[in-house]
Order: sequence, then structure tokens, then C-alpha cells
Amino acid sequence: MNQHFSDLVTYFCLYRGEKNDFDERIRPVAEKLAHPDFTVHTGKGTLDRAEWLAVVEAFANGGGSVDMLSMKVENESLVYKVRLHYPDGTASEHESRALYKDGMLHRVQHNDSVAYNKFKELVVAADPSPVAAGQ
Repeated sequence: MNQHFSDLVTYFCLYRGEKNDFDERIRPVAEKLAHPDFTVHTGKGTLDRAEWLAVVEAFANGGGSVDMLSMKVENESLVYKVRLHYPDGTASEHESRALYKDGMLHRVQHNDSVAYNKFKELVVAADPSPVAAGQ
């Protein structure tokens, strides 16, 4: 579990608010971190690995940054709290539970519809196709 802890902290530290930073620095770490069957579950819906990558790409390339607030091991998972600084200048905090499979991040569970909706807005802004909009 210590390696998972370290990998997740390293991943969040890559979001420094520098625009167009995703492909070179963040994508390789994100792809290595996330299991092929990775999903993010929220109170409003589910993102698969490809949708999640599109969201974090839009977040990073727009200049979003992340502050790691806390992390603890709880019931074979990591529970972490982050503050997301969105490209539009707003910020939100939320807590999530990360579950692992085969040494990779397999599932993230949180019920924060504010963060989910912000992320969906970023995806739609980056790709306004009906798929990105969730239609």
C-alpha cells in the first residue's frame, strides 16, 4: 500500500497549473497509474478510463492544479482529500476512495457532484461532441 500512496501523491503533484502540460508530463504517469478497467464513480455518473483521461487532460491543459490535503489507508483502500483549482479560477475540495487491482488504480469512488460537474464542463469545453456531453 505504501507504493500506491507514493504513486498517487506523485500523480497529483504533477498538476502545477501550467497550461498544455498533459501529454509530456502527466499522461505517461496517468496511463501507468490507471488499470485498463479503471473507473471513476460519482454521485452523478461514471467515467471510464478514456473519459477520465479526457477530463484530466482538459483540466491540466487549461491550467488546473491540485493541492493534496490528506491521505490515509482505510479498509484496503486509500482515502484522500484534494483541493482542485479549476482553470476558471474557482476551487473545490473533495474526498475520494481509491481501490487497487493488479498493482494499479482500479476504481475511484466519490459522491461530490460539484467536482464531477466541473470536470464534465471541462470535457464538453474541450470536445463538445454528444459523447463528451454525456448524450
